[in-house]
Amino acid sequence: MTSAQGTRSKRNWLIYLLLALACIHCARSIFYVNLSFIDLAKYEQGTEKMPFQGRVAMIPVLRWAHSNPLAIKTAAFFEWSLKKTPHMQIPPEDYTPEKLVCMLIGVASVMAMTGAAIWFGQRHLRELWWLPGVLTLAMLFTTYSSRYEIPFWYPYDLPHFALFGVACLLVLEDMLVPAMLLFLVDVPLRETSIYLVPIVLAVGYGTGRLKKAVIAGVFMLAAWMPMHLWIAHRYAHNPSDTGVHWSRIFVLFANPLHWPQLASAFAFMALPLYFGRRYATEKQRYFLLGSVPCLLVTAAFGIWLETRIWDEWIIPAAVILSTEFVRRFFPQTIPLEGEEQVLIAA
Repeated sequence: MTSAQGTRSKRNWLIYLLLALACIHCARSIFYVNLSFIDLAKYEQGTEKMPFQGRVAMIPVLRWAHSNPLAIKTAAFFEWSLKKTPHMQIPPEDYTPEKLVCMLIGVASVMAMTGAAIWFGQRHLRELWWLPGVLTLAMLFTTYSSRYEIPFWYPYDLPHFALFGVACLLVLEDMLVPAMLLFLVDVPLRETSIYLVPIVLAVGYGTGRLKKAVIAGVFMLAAWMPMHLWIAHRYAHNPSDTGVHWSRIFVLFANPLHWPQLASAFAFMALPLYFGRRYATEKQRYFLLGSVPCLLVTAAFGIWLETRIWDEWIIPAAVILSTEFVRRFFPQTIPLEGEEQVLIAA
């Protein structure tokens, strides 16, 4: 190994360390500055409101945490250490065993999200391989950790963001089988896992592999539909907060005080992502096209001030933004991997 290679290796490991610390900081901030919107005890018992109760994958995890001696003791230590923090004027939400386990899963999920973005960067962006990981963390922190309106956390959010986001990257990398396996794990976490189907179809159409994409889409629908029909039947008598929130959306736009929070979706980078689409690869442009109906559904049913509603798209948004930036300003750094490099004129 030459001296230059050794220096580069040390620099890379320093970047890995800083990104790992940033992942922990971001994930812990989510659980420190936000409050749990759902009643975790009701969620464990199956009596929480829909659609929150229908995201069932975390129920056995929280039931386990509730009765696990190690989780109970560790949560008590976290609670004690927080109360001993100097100048703690307003103590945060109490650390229960359930919250502790959600936080640990959240840290692992954020690390997986950042790692997947770095993996994409190393495959396609060469010297700027770290950029997708940095953008992933910047988006997550802005939209979930640093909100000043509707500051809530949910137990299933971060694992869903990781599974769905990594599956999207695998679709972009033509790795359909592992993407479908992640989809199967994601199905009970959140109903919006179904968004992967239009993504697969759009990318398959754009790459001339529509038949293969249709087969994959049918398989995913066949896995998703029974689960969510069972959930709808199982919790049919639960209270429901499901519906379109047009009146709330109008109020948000009518009051300028809400505009900064609204604009923070995708960490204020939604417009750069859209206007820079000419610098994205053709496959990425078809991906963006496939995401449009999904974003419209989220816009209809979500509370826009709660900018975490868009966060399942953070990983693909980060890698597409990174690609647009590099292809626009540093096209000479893009490696030739399987497709012809295109230098786009300004």
